[in-house]
Amino acid sequence: MQTVRPSLYVVEDDTDTMVALVLALGHRSCRFSFVGASADAGPALDGVECERVDLIVTDYSLYGDMDGIELTARISQQCPSRASAATITR
Repeated sequence: MQTVRPSLYVVEDDTDTMVALVLALGHRSCRFSFVGASADAGPALDGVECERVDLIVTDYSLYGDMDGIELTARISQQCPSRASAATITR
């Protein structure tokens, strides 16, 4: 029997950090299944499908009109019973 792994979507505008997050969190030992990534909030809102994303990891400071906090608020409205979000900064 194959175990279903929770799905992960990463939003990060720094390419090196995005790659590191995808590799670390998508590693078999973390038990996440990587389903997508974007460098800013707009494509993330379009790319997150409520029925398939369990966790969204986003940077606090994103380029564009929306930061990570606003993105997580909008995703929570869009997917109230499904997606959890973690916002990070450095």
